[in-house]
Amino acid sequence: LTINANSTWTGGVLGRVFTVDNTRTLTINTATDKYLSASLTNNGTINWQAGLIAFSNSPTITNNALWNITGNNSTSQFLTPGTINNTTSGIITKTSSGTSSFTYVTTFINSGTLNFNGGTTAVGGAGSTTFTNTGALAFSSGAFTIQNGTTFNYNSGSTVSGSGTLTNGATMNLNTNAVFPAGMNVVNNGTFTGVGNLTLNSDFVIQSQFYGPGILTIN
Repeated sequence: LTINANSTWTGGVLGRVFTVDNTRTLTINTATDKYLSASLTNNGTINWQAGLIAFSNSPTITNNALWNITGNNSTSQFLTPGTINNTTSGIITKTSSGTSSFTYVTTFINSGTLNFNGGTTAVGGAGSTTFTNTGALAFSSGAFTIQNGTTFNYNSGSTVSGSGTLTNGATMNLNTNAVFPAGMNVVNNGTFTGVGNLTLNSDFVIQSQFYGPGILTIN
């Protein structure tokens, strides 16, 4: 599917491979459910304002540019789960005050930047999710929640910056050292494990599970 102009997705089934050109914008709006059954690549701007995106036929959303989340939206599955790949040039920014949930995503790869500028961004909670992070987790008063059913791999190249809340309700594998700045509120309701050292620079409640050879430091 080629659209040589800006586009708006208000509902129905997007069942052809579609690329948003680097000079174009895809606006996803209205409360009507949307069904994605083919892969979507963004080289321009996606403005996700409203509406659930339900996966079918195991599609992949590849974000190479700007993906703005300005509503309280979620992903789900109609028949099969999907994959999200935020590449090294990709920036996903959540600004709305409510919760946006990436559920029924089997694989979530972040090599770029996730901006948590408002509300809560959640991954997992339905189905099984493997989240592999080698990019930036940037907080500006927003929250990031890792829900049950998720394996979060914090790999080399990962960074955490800013102020906000990270809640781990699943399994976080620290495969490299992780340092959370003083402005971060970290809540563990799941498991931290792995070889990487974990350094927290704010008050912290020790609960749930901490495993692995890495060192826990609370400053």
